[in-house]
Amino acid sequence: MNPLLAPIEAVKGWGDILGGRDRDAWRRHFRLDAAGLAVAVVWYIAILGLAIAIQSLLVMPPTASQLLAAMVLNTLPLVALALAIALTVIAIRPGPGVGLALMVTGVWLFALLPVIGLASLLISPLLGYSVFGIVGYLLYRAGRVVGGMGAGTSVAFAVFTLVVLVASSPSLYMQAAAAPPA
Repeated sequence: MNPLLAPIEAVKGWGDILGGRDRDAWRRHFRLDAAGLAVAVVWYIAILGLAIAIQSLLVMPPTASQLLAAMVLNTLPLVALALAIALTVIAIRPGPGVGLALMVTGVWLFALLPVIGLASLLISPLLGYSVFGIVGYLLYRAGRVVGGMGAGTSVAFAVFTLVVLVASSPSLYMQAAAAPPA
């Protein structure tokens, strides 16, 4: 799979995950190995860097240390996702490769979130808060389709992952607020 076309394939793959017509159609759009995870993480960081650059141009250009700090802090949701997936895999003991498949598709979900957030804000500024609901539903679908989980387990996975993500967010804001100005 061409890494430059990976975001397009990820969108197609998530379309198959949401569509649910063929339970395995999504697999052809993701590379479900360590290299595929690395490509997803690189794209996540690239999209994250672009989003931070656009936001900072609207306010004030950041210093190199501020940009680095923002990048590091904004990669923590991937750590939270990995933790939630690892604990879920330990708890339910799915088949081999399910944890990696959930991580690959989850990183792509997070990489595509700025697009989802922008689309919801363009529809209505009030929809900005709906992103948590959208992410919850997408995590539910990932649990059902990618993880092969039952409905209840998939709901628990989505809720648990959202709780871990939301729990990490206030600490990020506190760390950012506590940092002395440069």
